[in-house]
This record gives sequence, C-alpha cells and structure tokens, in this order.
Amino acid sequence: MLGAGFYWPLLSFLSGNNPLHPEESFMQWEFFKEFLSDPWNLRVIGFSLYQAFLSALLSILVGLPGAWLLTNYNFPGKRWFRLLTYLPFILPSILVVLAMVLFYGNNGWINRGLMAILGTDEPQVHFLYSLTGILIAHVFYNFPLAMKIIGDQWERISLKYHHAASSLGVGNMQRFFGITLPLLMPSIGSAFVLIFLLCMNSFAIILVLGGGIRYTTIEVLIYQLARIELDFSGAASLAFLQGGLSLIGMAIMLKGRDRRVDQESASKSWLPEKLRNRSMKAWFGLCWILLVLIFALGPLFAILMDSFRKFEHGEWIYTWYWYRELFTWRENNYFLSSLWNSLRIGLGSALISSISGLGLVSIIAYRKGVKRRFWEMLTIFPIALSTVVFGVAWFHFYQEHLAGTVPL
Repeated sequence: MLGAGFYWPLLSFLSGNNPLHPEESFMQWEFFKEFLSDPWNLRVIGFSLYQAFLSALLSILVGLPGAWLLTNYNFPGKRWFRLLTYLPFILPSILVVLAMVLFYGNNGWINRGLMAILGTDEPQVHFLYSLTGILIAHVFYNFPLAMKIIGDQWERISLKYHHAASSLGVGNMQRFFGITLPLLMPSIGSAFVLIFLLCMNSFAIILVLGGGIRYTTIEVLIYQLARIELDFSGAASLAFLQGGLSLIGMAIMLKGRDRRVDQESASKSWLPEKLRNRSMKAWFGLCWILLVLIFALGPLFAILMDSFRKFEHGEWIYTWYWYRELFTWRENNYFLSSLWNSLRIGLGSALISSISGLGLVSIIAYRKGVKRRFWEMLTIFPIALSTVVFGVAWFHFYQEHLAGTVPL
C-alpha cells in the first residue's frame, strides 16, 4: 500500500516525461547541472539549509530545559504540561501562522499591549515578517518535539552514574557535561535532524511569514515552479535534491538511535517543596515554565479571544456572533460541509494508516541490522518528504494513469 500510494507516484513523477515537452524527461543530468549552477537557485538552497539549521538549534536550546524539568521534577499540572509535546502532531501549520500573526502582528496582542502602555499609535514589534518571525514560528512548532525526544531518553539515565561521580567529589556542571550530556547526545542528534528536516520542508510558515522572495526556500520554490511557472523539470530537480537530503538526514537519525542506552529511570523531586527550600534550580524551572506558557499558549489564547471580537459601531466588542454565523444556514456557508470533509478524510486516512502501519511493523519487527534500518527508512521517508512534491507527483500520476477511471 505504501509503495502503490507513495513511491509509485513519486518515482513516476521523477522519472517521467515533461507534459509540456513529451520528448523530454523530467530528470536530465544536463538540466540538473544547469539548474544548480543558477546563483538564485543556490541561494534558495543555502537559505533553506540555514534557516532549518537555526530553527533546529533554537528548538533544541528551548526544549532542553523542559526535558530536564520533566525528568527531575513532579509538579501540579505536569500531565497537562506534557500535552505541549504533542503540539507538532495536532496543530496545522496554517493555524500556527494565524496564531503568530494575532499575537505578534502589527495589530496583535503584544503590540496592542505595548501601545497602550507607552501611549503611542505605532506598533513596537516588527519582527514577524522576517527571518526572526520564521524562526519563532518554527521554534513554537518544534520545541515540544525536542523536549519529548530528549526527555524520554533523559528519564532512562540511571542515577548510579551521578552517585558514583558525587562520591568522587565531581561537581554538578562536571557531572552534566561529563556524564549526562554524552548519554543524551544520540537523542539530541535525532531531535536535531528530525526538526531540521521538518523545517527544511516547511511551506505555509515560510510562505506567509517570509515577507517576500528574499526568504524563499526549496519548498516554496518547488511550488512556484510546478504550479505557477509550470517548470516541472526544475521542480523535479529540486524535489530530487530535497529527497536526497532527507534520506541522508534519516540515515543519520536512525544510525544515532542505535547508540541509545536503555537504563532504569531516576526518581523525581516535588517542585513546590524545592521552591520553598529556595533551590536555584527549582526557581529556574519555574521561570522556564512561565516563559514557555506565555510563548506557547499566548498565540493560542490570541486565536481564542479574537474569535469573539467584532468591530461594530466604531469599536471592538466581544460577542458570540461569529460562532452563531458558523451554524446559521445560508447559501455561502460551507462550514458544515468543510467539517464533514475534514472528518471523513481524517478518519479514512487514520484507518488506512493504521492498517498499513500494522503491516509494516510486523515486517520491521523481525528484521535486524541493515535490513531493519532499510525498512524503517522506507517507512518514515514520507514524513520527511515535501508535501508539495508529493502533491505535484500524485497529481501527475493521476493525470497519466487514473484520469477517467478513478474520481479524484
């Protein structure tokens, strides 16, 4: 099912003929070489890698204290706080963009608050439509992923190493850099590579927050070439390059995972008690929680509050008007049909994915070494590949093989 639904359309697109020039194939070495010698294309590739590297690095730096906190402390609401680690899996990227605009935009909550405090009509925060805005959105989206991957590994590190080091008079910083950090490096590396690939393939965030062609990435350029300029050979060349980078990244991630240790979990301290004892580490943990709650929940809170706002009679009021409009029958109200389409697509995709996943797990479970990594790479490659590339590939596959026989 994975081969027929994913790899067949993808390989058919990359190895097929250009529909605008049937005598030419998509992938030609001469064209590929010419395409990559273009300074603009090289700049796009370079910026894509640069912003993905910075996004992954910042996500690790923000997520690492959270992994430490969840590993070493229990506190009220910890179970709810852990739900932050699932944000990348449940939030659509376009919702993240909307949240960023409503919270950090020129008329967002941050600027409205600053203008009210400073008594000015000029927005004070202007970083949104720039590289800074892209990085903030990517960190918002991916730091919970880093926190989860690193935290799961941290909880398996036994305290016996730290007890042995303490008995030898080794300080806290030396224990962290000499014992904990080396044991965490495989999970840090895996989290970094995974977030790097996700940010390299980011589309909606770059398209909206990029602020112009200056911040064009591989993903955006593929969309532009394939859907606007109809340059399918150029799109195929970039797709081939992006797929190769994704394969290399996944190989590194799977190789690093094999070096992970699996040990008994450590005990946890009660954070409120440590705060009463004026522990500096506990107070650092509390400050991190407060900052992350503002950073992560602030934009989501902005969406919630703005859904009640309506401009009426020259002023903003809070009302249920928009929610009533959603369920009010009128000719151009497509909410219920959109909701039904989302539910059936989601449920159908979940069913097919579960059946396919069960079959693939049964294959991978009985493989070892290189064969196991090969099957794992085949399985997770769709996650790392550009959704734009797959969409274009599937569209051309449908036009060539299924048009007229299977309704799209």
